[in-house]
Amino acid sequence: MMEPLPVTMPHGLVQQEENIGFKPKKSSWSSSRPVLPSTRQSNKLAVFRSCSALPEYFWRMVDYRQMDLEATYYQMVSLCISPNKVYKSAFYRKQTKNRWARDDPAFAVIQVLFLLVASLAWTVAFEKTSSLAFLVFCDVVVEWLLLGLFISTATWWCANNFLRLTTPGGSERGGASDTFFVEQTVEWQYAFDIHCNAFFILFLLVHVVQFFLVPLLISTSFLSLVLANTLYAVACASYFYITFLGFMALPFLHNTERFLYPIVAVGGIYLSTLVLKLLFGATFNFASMSAFYYYSP
Repeated sequence: MMEPLPVTMPHGLVQQEENIGFKPKKSSWSSSRPVLPSTRQSNKLAVFRSCSALPEYFWRMVDYRQMDLEATYYQMVSLCISPNKVYKSAFYRKQTKNRWARDDPAFAVIQVLFLLVASLAWTVAFEKTSSLAFLVFCDVVVEWLLLGLFISTATWWCANNFLRLTTPGGSERGGASDTFFVEQTVEWQYAFDIHCNAFFILFLLVHVVQFFLVPLLISTSFLSLVLANTLYAVACASYFYITFLGFMALPFLHNTERFLYPIVAVGGIYLSTLVLKLLFGATFNFASMSAFYYYSP
């Protein structure tokens, strides 16, 4: 039986068949489909955009003509009446300027000026004008700036790593439904804006209201202890509540009620001071301790 002879095709014909289209080609849709960045890449891009906006933010502090003081005062009043309105403006800012954080430093500048005036008033009231520099350092640098930087960084990191939605449905697994889902991250500057908003209410209660009630609050009576510690407890609880509202306003975060957990600790400390006073006679009056620390001879 004769074996079939191998059939060879000319090289030109083979090349022509390859050009005709025997090889599968990628569709135009798959080739033009956008490639979404990874989570780590999106985090780096968000940090870069936030940091690149900071020089302009600081530059506007020099020229007060670029500050919208009227809008800033309106936001401060809104924080006292309806804090949600302040964060609604952040949502509108995202729609128009594609950023959640303020681009106007007027709120931070006015807040620092208020702290300077309050520090001066406290030193005059306690006749400790020589301690003005120390009090300004504690109020502005330590409490407002350094503590604010720490809290802002901590909340920003926790929100981006534990509370951020990675898909529209909130699951970690991607699918065909979230092909065009744009992943968002919390801006660090927005976290600092939240600190400034929350600190403003704390400032009003601890630095302003306490200033007018200090003769009553630093007494050794049980009523003074209740009033003083209630004032501090409400101030701290308001700080965490406004922080919670700020992160709850971001639609790409979930489980933001975790920012309310510190309020439980505040309530526990407040109740423990009352129990210790009633049962053991131990006095932990935060107003008296604060006055002794800052203004003791």
